[in-house]
Amino acid sequence: MDDNLNVKIILFGLTLILIASPSLANIGVMIAGGNLSAGDTKTTASRHALLWTFDHKWIAKENKYLTWQLELASSHWNNEYFADIDAVSLTPVFHYMWSEKNYSIFAGGGVGVTKLSGDRLSSRQLGSKWLFEDKLVIGTEILEHHRLAISFNHYSNANLATKNAGLGIWYLNYSYIW
Repeated sequence: MDDNLNVKIILFGLTLILIASPSLANIGVMIAGGNLSAGDTKTTASRHALLWTFDHKWIAKENKYLTWQLELASSHWNNEYFADIDAVSLTPVFHYMWSEKNYSIFAGGGVGVTKLSGDRLSSRQLGSKWLFEDKLVIGTEILEHHRLAISFNHYSNANLATKNAGLGIWYLNYSYIW
């Protein structure tokens, strides 16, 4: 069976399980746009994600606590010299929240897995269509359901392939959590 079909079946199954169990998490959506450097080329990226934010609160002190969310994302990276790259990622992201009456501030990070449609972005040879996604994020939750954040996502195969140029993307993210 084709690797892409296997990935799609697994991600579809996970999506159905998580959507069917809203008591486990609050569901949300995220849209993001960003820029990346690939060698001498500057290009753009877009990202759309389904979010499951879990109500677990660890290390809770007054209005500060650690929580997490799961992101199932689809990304598109423009490629100047070769075919554009589409990606699917599954990443758990931990947030440390500082909550006030009308807003919250958060910082966090996570590591997940990404499946790409190609292994070359401009002059960068990524070495594999399977990469790790490392994500650092800082942002604010305004009102009750809206989040605005800046994130840095780094993609690499962790030297599991002979080539590992890796790349980093800065994103501006908007999320809505129900």
